[in-house]
Amino acid sequence: MKTRSLALLLGAAGIVALTGCSGTPPTEAAQPAAAAARPADGGQEHNDADVRFSVEMIPHHRQTIELAELVEGRTADPYITGLAAEISAKESKEIEQMAAWLTEWNVPSPPADAHEGHDMPGMLTAGEIAMVERASGEEFERLWLRTLSKHLKSGVQMAERVLSSGRHAPTALLAGQMITAQRAEIAEIDARLAR
Repeated sequence: MKTRSLALLLGAAGIVALTGCSGTPPTEAAQPAAAAARPADGGQEHNDADVRFSVEMIPHHRQTIELAELVEGRTADPYITGLAAEISAKESKEIEQMAAWLTEWNVPSPPADAHEGHDMPGMLTAGEIAMVERASGEEFERLWLRTLSKHLKSGVQMAERVLSSGRHAPTALLAGQMITAQRAEIAEIDARLAR
């Protein structure tokens, strides 16, 4: 009986030893495949509010970039040209991030012309964009700043909504960063307009 128990114990120990020490390290090809199987957001939980935020913020950001592109050739003011370039670069990266989340969630990204109707909440109307396009000189500068301030304020409201009702931690982080950056931009713009 003792011999049989000892044999079973040694057999179990041998299986554990063989399993833990296979002698062949995992191949490098297997490691990236395992990493690729994990979502880029670490499989974070999300809800409809998170999806809605990305679906609506992508066209909102595209419109901000459209507004920024109106600056070229219309003003040499270094504050305005610098702000337009900074916002355009930053929001382009944020669009890429939000589009990646939508892909992971099997939700199509809004098409590039999704804001053409300008009827989505938080969007500038076609008339507002046209007014900025027609303006020139100092009138353009002040109108551009006023229009951008209004647009950024609606973006802050969208970000605040997802913070109160979303679940996706990376979305909350991005929304918080947007709120901080855009409130600072709005304060600076409004201060310049008050001069």
